[in-house]
Amino acid sequence: MDINCKKKIQSVKLNLQNGQVEIILRALELYKYNLNYMLDTEQCSDTERQEKLAMVQFTFEQVLSIQAEQVNGKSVDTETTTSQFSKAMPENNLLEEENHYIVIEMSNFQLLDIEKFKPEISTVINLTPDHLDYMASLDEYYASKMRIYENCESDDEIFVNNIDDETLQEYLKRYPVYCGCLTQSLNKPADCRIIDEAIYFRGEHIIDLKDIKIVGDHNVQNIMIAATICMVAGVDSRIIRKVISNFKGVEHRIEFVREYNGVKVYNDSKATNTDASIIALKAFKQPVILLMGGFDKGLDLKEMSTYNSHIKKLVTFGAAGQRFKEDMHHEDSYYEDTLKDAVNKAFEISEPGDIILLSPSTSSFDEFKGYEERGRIFKQYVNEK
Repeated sequence: MDINCKKKIQSVKLNLQNGQVEIILRALELYKYNLNYMLDTEQCSDTERQEKLAMVQFTFEQVLSIQAEQVNGKSVDTETTTSQFSKAMPENNLLEEENHYIVIEMSNFQLLDIEKFKPEISTVINLTPDHLDYMASLDEYYASKMRIYENCESDDEIFVNNIDDETLQEYLKRYPVYCGCLTQSLNKPADCRIIDEAIYFRGEHIIDLKDIKIVGDHNVQNIMIAATICMVAGVDSRIIRKVISNFKGVEHRIEFVREYNGVKVYNDSKATNTDASIIALKAFKQPVILLMGGFDKGLDLKEMSTYNSHIKKLVTFGAAGQRFKEDMHHEDSYYEDTLKDAVNKAFEISEPGDIILLSPSTSSFDEFKGYEERGRIFKQYVNEK
């Protein structure tokens, strides 16, 4: 490759900021794949072909090098939309075959630069503040999200509208939908709604709420939107019901483990602070038997203790267990030395209809290598019952 070209790429590399690196890396992956395809269909010499590919590869390596410098030991999710899409195309022969649905999550960064992007089915689940370090204003961020349907003008294209989100409704008035539109709501008349403790889509039963393993209204809302999209795509409601009923959620985050003697058990080991545990408590419609404890990193429990009404019985454990039991001021509380002992105590004091929730509120290093190991061992203890 020409040395001046290399210098130009290296100089651009020096100006990249953290937020731009992942986007550029993924875009390069897709561009490199597309370039290969284009060069295969064009008449060009081997020399020209290699020169173009070398330029892309060199740029990719330069950006990759500063990604390593910027990560500084933090985990980075490299499986973004673009990289997944670029892998899916050749692996599933999508350039040759038709009649496939591809589901992608579009970030506002990607939507900023769309020209012809026109999804057959699209949605904006909600509008909440994010990426304000990059966007000029919150208004600009919200407006960028609404671009997802701007090229959709046919009744054959569908936008799924969550009418429960008031902010979203304001922006839909400012940026009208010109394609077909379906609605979803937890508590209002809509195309997808809840009737008699069950989800229905235009009168067709999808699933009873009691058969959903993951908890929280936000998860029910996500399920309703996903079910609406699947129904539009022609998926049989029986398949939708089966998939939803078998979905246990993301591992270690309010993850359903099992039901034993009428008691449902959830693993929220990822809750290593009180804010995360409060979110978990609020996700349930009834007070739970809470397992709380681990390494004591000095967390203040004043706010956490204000949620005692969400806790039927409290079982603390580990190095922080004694202090947690005292500082929570819960009238029905127990302390155990280890997580295993805490699990046994929770089952001992439970009765049919109860919920046992591991949401430790602190880290795990007194007994485990991390929250993942704690969560896996917890599930092992529960499944041994």
